[in-house]
Amino acid sequence: MNTRQKKFILEELCPFILRDAGNGFIMEDWLIKGVKEYVGPDEALFDGVTHRVPVCDTAACIGGSIAFLKKVSKNYINSNASKILGITNEQAHGLFYRWMDGQQYYYYSLTSWPKKYRDRFVVAKTPYKKAQCAVALLKEVVRTEGKCLDPEVRG
Repeated sequence: MNTRQKKFILEELCPFILRDAGNGFIMEDWLIKGVKEYVGPDEALFDGVTHRVPVCDTAACIGGSIAFLKKVSKNYINSNASKILGITNEQAHGLFYRWMDGQQYYYYSLTSWPKKYRDRFVVAKTPYKKAQCAVALLKEVVRTEGKCLDPEVRG
């Protein structure tokens, strides 16, 4: 992971996830532009908590947030995560799709969020707490250069 990749994560991606008190961050959906049209004018239930429709009318998971910031497609992110974030494609699959225990997405993926972040995300009761959890994980990804997502490290 190089300096440019770390800077993108810490200075662009993390603030984007925390924007609007975390209301624009949802792990259970990739990228929704036009949240009001998708869920209605006021509030919606995502990730088990009520979200106010964000001011920017866009909500996204980690991968979707990257796609939005970089102005690229989901397929581009999935195949180029190592170039964007400086982690392996397997680590990116764990970061994007394996954020809760028992998920079947990409069942072949050995990587996932470390247990303490999965547990913290599940018990978080507000959009902002969920967003803070994701940001804490992203900071750990930067600190460990993605190794925290590997099975032998994550717990």
